[in-house]
Amino acid sequence: MGLGLIAASLPAAAQAETRQLGTHLHGHGHLDVAAENDALSMELRVAGADIVGFEHLPASAAEQAAIEAALATLSDSSSLFTFPAAAACRQESAEASLVVLSDPAEDEPHGHSHSHAHAEDKVDGGHAEFHSRYLFICDNPAALDRIALSYFEAFTNAQELTVQLVADGASFGHVVTRAAPVLDLPRRF
Repeated sequence: MGLGLIAASLPAAAQAETRQLGTHLHGHGHLDVAAENDALSMELRVAGADIVGFEHLPASAAEQAAIEAALATLSDSSSLFTFPAAAACRQESAEASLVVLSDPAEDEPHGHSHSHAHAEDKVDGGHAEFHSRYLFICDNPAALDRIALSYFEAFTNAQELTVQLVADGASFGHVVTRAAPVLDLPRRF
């Protein structure tokens, strides 16, 4: 099926438990989409504030419950994406995780950083992002001309997604917003 190309086309950030903190804007997430044959792979990366309203590690049972609810929602692609019925796309796999981002300026003074969170870590230190990956198989990929993003309905702090689409060796960039939550796909199948 050639899923190796799809996997190689998307960043592997969701595999890491801790990453370097880069610039990110609240309300603004990233969605990578790769299409090959009948397979559609998607990876979503969004700041914690956009999903649960905060970016720190949970400081209370209520914050922990919010994270667990968000992970459940992110694992259910049907609550985030809608494909044309004629494309007959079905979810083959989905995974969601919370990733703690480290700030290089706050690395430990003894010259190394850890790839895991410590119980003694300050709750307000660092940032957290939600990462999720999806794999869909579409029985009629020629009918896949758009993806409606109900993601914006599920997460009220989310305002826009920068989308990178890779298909047939070409790459396309788009921005999808809360006001216009549909990703029109080029006729690549």
